[in-house]
Amino acid sequence: MGIFDWVDELDGKLYAANAFGVMVYDREEESKQSLTKINALSQTRISSFACSEQHGLCVVGYDNGNLDILGTNNEVTNQPAIQTSNIVGNKAVREIIFQDEIALLVTGIGLIQLDLSSYNILEYSRLGFNGDDANLQTAILERDSLFFATPNGLFALHLDQAFTNPDPVALSFTGNIQKVEQVFSWKNDIYLLHRNEVDGSDTLYQRNGLSFEPISWLAGEELRWFDVQEDILLVTGRVEIRRFDEERNLIDEITQFWAEPGMDARRAQFSATENEIVVADGVHGAVIATFGDQENSVLINISSPRSGQIGVVEAEDGIIYAMPGGNDFTFNTPYLFQLSDQEWSTELLFTEEDQSIRNPVDIAAYENRKYVAFDGHGYIVLNRNNEIIDHIDFPETRMEDDQDAYYGLRDIEIDEDGNIWMLNNRSLSTLSVLDQDDNWSNFAAEGFPQPSVTDLLLHSSGMLVFAMKDQGMMVYDPGEDVLSPQDDRWANITSSPASGSLNNNTVNCFVEDRDGELWIGTDEGIGVIYNLEQVFEPNFSVQKIIVRQDGFNGYLFESDAVISMAVDGADRKWVAPRGAGLFLISSDGQEQLLHFTEEESPLLDNNISDLAMDPSTGELFIATESGLLSYRSDATEPAENLTEIKVFPNPVKPGYGGNITFTGLTPDSYVRVTDAAGSLVFETTSQGGTATWNGNNAQGQRVPSGVYLVFGATREGTGGAVAKVLFLD
Repeated sequence: MGIFDWVDELDGKLYAANAFGVMVYDREEESKQSLTKINALSQTRISSFACSEQHGLCVVGYDNGNLDILGTNNEVTNQPAIQTSNIVGNKAVREIIFQDEIALLVTGIGLIQLDLSSYNILEYSRLGFNGDDANLQTAILERDSLFFATPNGLFALHLDQAFTNPDPVALSFTGNIQKVEQVFSWKNDIYLLHRNEVDGSDTLYQRNGLSFEPISWLAGEELRWFDVQEDILLVTGRVEIRRFDEERNLIDEITQFWAEPGMDARRAQFSATENEIVVADGVHGAVIATFGDQENSVLINISSPRSGQIGVVEAEDGIIYAMPGGNDFTFNTPYLFQLSDQEWSTELLFTEEDQSIRNPVDIAAYENRKYVAFDGHGYIVLNRNNEIIDHIDFPETRMEDDQDAYYGLRDIEIDEDGNIWMLNNRSLSTLSVLDQDDNWSNFAAEGFPQPSVTDLLLHSSGMLVFAMKDQGMMVYDPGEDVLSPQDDRWANITSSPASGSLNNNTVNCFVEDRDGELWIGTDEGIGVIYNLEQVFEPNFSVQKIIVRQDGFNGYLFESDAVISMAVDGADRKWVAPRGAGLFLISSDGQEQLLHFTEEESPLLDNNISDLAMDPSTGELFIATESGLLSYRSDATEPAENLTEIKVFPNPVKPGYGGNITFTGLTPDSYVRVTDAAGSLVFETTSQGGTATWNGNNAQGQRVPSGVYLVFGATREGTGGAVAKVLFLD
């Protein structure tokens, strides 16, 4: 689940949470479990998390005011009262403070009481200033007084007044209130952490009467979090965790967990287990550590990308890659996430020479090398182990520059001969190619000086397609000599009837289906080019698919901006319109087969930025604004010959309620399931290379324990295979 923001403990278990979910580690069983919207939680975008051993629960707060309460057995109770209330304002739950039988919820709309026995919302105090919400950021309860930070300043309030006649006392503070990260209590004094994320030079402020004043202790260090146990102070820095006594003397410290790479501590807390601390670390996930025994630290994580900021997903040779993406207005960290053999790995693609690299936007593989493109920083060459071999930046290439020194490499493709094609944004040369002999050639899009371009696609015909901002799309045929412009052809397709009648001049994505047809996602639905060669012929026109809905005819997704598409093994299209979730439509686009939304499915977010299909498994990877998830469809890449049927799961164990999947089939294979006596139990035809069975017979009853035979035959009846599946009751 990547980098964690919170850690806590409950009933012998360690909980670690981030914006996307919660990981639970059972210390006794040494087992871990992830709780997400897919299997337990009500949503994503967690904004606060805290556990109470006294009450046997954890509270999950979300950025829209929603609440989930976790019990000791990980059962979840949802409390949506704040989210669904008619109170206007930012409802994000930013802090959870346990007090007797109440949890005080520090939110953007004020202070709220949650009853920890009934889970009901009891009291609400707006704590507004000058007619505006208080917009509470962080708070601490010290004895009977609440000290809290808002964009309007720092305040103190006696708790008895908070829900009756609140009259906060303003406290003087000379620092930037927007940079107050934490308010905490130590030895009956109130402190606040003032973060400076630009240079890591942070400052502690201490209360002095009605004002907070900076102190020199720890000044200039990069500080992350503070925790207190009796009079001992636990200080989390980025690369060290220290304990100080009540006189501010250093007792001991942890500077590494004896694991590579080094630490990036986000938050450390004293553990319920004596002498231990629990840590949310940006490198290793959750950590259980002991001062004086650092080499035996317990590192706990669930295989996932380290960051949830993913805008690009790619499937290459059975490997899934994910990257933040970006453009000339962003500064996204150059992470490369890779899923291989069911395990995620994370690479940070900085080089020793250049720590400013940002915005990884695409990856392509050829033989034993991988090429990662960056918007603004050229491309990096990796070996199969994702080790950096070379970094080619624009001054070292023959790519041409535009006038403002912006080098925007937007996409990269490699053809079957190993020629590397690059799409250059706002460049004098829109396309560049590097052949296997290190020869460069540059090509300008005819009639379009320095266009803004995106989404390069290499078609199976050898032609390249890309989008141009507000100017439709371009089809480029490099001819026989890829280095020479003499045999090239260009075709600009726009919404003009004279230029192809494209749905809309804003093109967002392309996908080639299994028949070589080019599907085009625009701001006004989908267009199709059934034969790409025809774009160079007179009177060419993009085709629009007519669908019938509610008794009326219309064009496919004509009122939607289609952001991304993918094709599965059955040639069906997965479509992500902006803000509308995820659709599965038939191969010809005439029928809607599935529709997933954030509200009615485990889909993390209705805003999807990219889709990638692993054709060998039928798993669709979905990059959303709230993180990455996948959906295993019922269609895989079909086999050329039906020689073996693979069954998953096998055996089918008691309690399993999912589909049994048969793979290795040819298109439209005929599949029959019989019992050991030969009686027919189920029959179907495959989607691409996959068929599924829910484990029931024709009468809808679960089949009893036993061995069942699976017979597969090709559509033409020229071959077949048999497999066995064991059911255990």
